[in-house]
Amino acid sequence: MSSILFYLNGQRVVVDRPDLDMTLLQYLRSTGLTGTKLGCGEGGCGACTVMVSRYDTDESRIIHASVNACLCPLVTIDGKHVITVEGLGTSANPHPVQERIALLHGSQCGFCTPGFVMSLYTLLRNKPNPTEHEIEECFDGNLCRCTGYRPILDAAKTFADMAWKQGTVAADGTAHVVEKKGGCGIDGCCRLQKSPEAVVANGSSIVHDPTKAPTSITNGCGKGSECCKVQKRHDSGHAESTVVNQAEADKAAVIAKFQRYDPTQELIFPPFLIRYAKRTTSDAEPQLLPLDIASTDAQSWCKRYVRPLTLSALLTALE
Repeated sequence: MSSILFYLNGQRVVVDRPDLDMTLLQYLRSTGLTGTKLGCGEGGCGACTVMVSRYDTDESRIIHASVNACLCPLVTIDGKHVITVEGLGTSANPHPVQERIALLHGSQCGFCTPGFVMSLYTLLRNKPNPTEHEIEECFDGNLCRCTGYRPILDAAKTFADMAWKQGTVAADGTAHVVEKKGGCGIDGCCRLQKSPEAVVANGSSIVHDPTKAPTSITNGCGKGSECCKVQKRHDSGHAESTVVNQAEADKAAVIAKFQRYDPTQELIFPPFLIRYAKRTTSDAEPQLLPLDIASTDAQSWCKRYVRPLTLSALLTALE
């Protein structure tokens, strides 16, 4: 057999006698799907990241993987489902991943953004409620030279199961803003726990009970009224009261507008590919067959591609 079959953003594609030197990235861009970018060309920047899904017959489950399209030969995509950034949403109706990265300023020049979107999307397909650590790890293969990563991580971590206390979309889809009373505003802030004993304005002490939530020191540090931050506020005429970080409040207001992420509404893995992988397709349908494709280009780097389906066929090919 000399043709390959795969799905691209939910649509079946058949390529007859594919160029053995062509990468998945080259094919995608040749078809007009230019959201997937060519950056380093050696799998280092992640700008070409797409999601490739396959059915594992040994484990009887679907496996989603983020793949560097610049390194993936097109011929190896037979029987798989490829999803690019165009397959997620549009500017009028973006996917929650696209929406959150855009609204929280995670994209500047935009060149790397499709790669970040697809890396996070793949993680969510495998684990809809990831931890913040898992989100950070999923970006290991993505580089950004504009944002410094902070806004990208801020947007991505809104999907975490332990999202920010500042402003977060709760299980019921609502959002809230937490006013700050010293520290950064997060429950158990380290700035409120630096010293087991805090001196307050009247000179007395407050000893924190480790079994209870830390005592909130209104503004500044444990020096109370002697804190330089408090003195500056007194000098400027500001009252020593609850402080709300406006940037975080604005961020929480944006988060409140996010559409809720619903993993049940994702593009499904084509049922045909499950039958294709199991080799249970009907006679009228395409069937999974051994591949043996020879290049017709004398200058081609890859002269022949062989994909046997049995051990005996593999041994024969190696002879």
